[in-house]
Amino acid sequence: MTGEPTQPSSDPWTRSSSPRQTSFWMLMGLSSFYFLLEFVPNLLDGYGYFIDELYYIACSKRLAWGYVDHPPVSMLILAGCRAVLGSSVAAIRFLPAVFGAATVFMTGWVARRLGAGLFGQGLAATAYMAAAVPMVMFGFYTMNALQMLIWAGLLYLLLELADGGNSGLWIWFGALAGVGLQNKHTLVLLAAGLAVGLLMTSARRLLLEPRLWVGAAIAFLILLPNLVWQVHNGWPSLEFYRNAALLKNLPASPWDVLVAQFLYMNPVGFAVWLPGLVFLLFFARAKSWRCLGWIFLTLLGILIVSGQSRPDRITGFYPVLFAAGGVFWEAVAIRPGAAWIRWALIVPLIVSGLALVPLGIPVLPPAQATRYAAWSGMVPQMERGPGKKSELPQWFADRFGWEELAREVAAIYQSLPEQERAGTVILAPSYGHAGALELFASQYG
Repeated sequence: MTGEPTQPSSDPWTRSSSPRQTSFWMLMGLSSFYFLLEFVPNLLDGYGYFIDELYYIACSKRLAWGYVDHPPVSMLILAGCRAVLGSSVAAIRFLPAVFGAATVFMTGWVARRLGAGLFGQGLAATAYMAAAVPMVMFGFYTMNALQMLIWAGLLYLLLELADGGNSGLWIWFGALAGVGLQNKHTLVLLAAGLAVGLLMTSARRLLLEPRLWVGAAIAFLILLPNLVWQVHNGWPSLEFYRNAALLKNLPASPWDVLVAQFLYMNPVGFAVWLPGLVFLLFFARAKSWRCLGWIFLTLLGILIVSGQSRPDRITGFYPVLFAAGGVFWEAVAIRPGAAWIRWALIVPLIVSGLALVPLGIPVLPPAQATRYAAWSGMVPQMERGPGKKSELPQWFADRFGWEELAREVAAIYQSLPEQERAGTVILAPSYGHAGALELFASQYG
């Protein structure tokens, strides 16, 4: 297989795609717009560092093969970013915006690989841009920003392999999976879904492909330094994940998990990704890619069984679902008298996406954002504790007060007698407080 769509056919489910160059520039335009949407607000005054960013900056100053709650790749990238661009809010959020733009591009490109023309590609990319969870995740420095792009890359390689692509792609799949595991351990969820997806479909033949296991070995070797670190330090990440499930993340019923997928990926987007899932699972045109539908069902099942309140855990899979939805709706829209479906999908997606922007991206001043959040009624609490519920969504609220904290602590420290300062120890209640005190130490003494 060459990776190119099939030749034109009278069957709408096998309709050929648009020229590569045309698709490329259309998707570049959409992804560039998304980059600006995510990045430009960081150049404006009003919102500071997010609590996790303060911790990650501290980690990037202490590079290691592992940390208690995450692997090292994103910290290494952040260290490089800080060396080149500095440590300002805008500087460290440049790359997440780039990752977001690249994921938008990949969503449309996957649709093209599945056979969609310009409308299907644009619909898929627009649906992803209008989803709330990606808006949040690409808006500040977090491991999730890179991880969602890695998922998109892995799933693209998988659909190539499932469609008879060169088995050498397993080598690249393994290398990218290894980097993903060194970025977030939760990539093992995709591995579990992949195993089920292959076993449940005709793609099980790939399990006999020697290069698949070579790719798995490469992924293991890339992850190995972190595993050695875990062993040497008594598996601290396992303890952290266990405690997070018990003490940090809010419990969620199966219904809550399903509703979260509907709400946080944009209710209008549901009309795109659900038909995409149906297309992958039941349509003859998608027989080669049936395993992808089973992977998503497995991931969703794991999320339901875990009873966790984190819909972002499987957000990385949605580029494929939106892409498949683009193929589905394009085939419907080309039928006689059905052209109106294009506008019936695109317009509500754009309107709903714009309505979600002030809730996912800091485009409004804090006071106006608070009023907008109250008016919308969408201020979810994702973690336990009274400090995690506020008038603003947590991903906005946790960007305030850090510099003021550092200034007040510095003032108290300076007020101490000189002989007491040398032996003074400052205890911080969280990694955010500690990171803020370290980051602003030079500014306030």
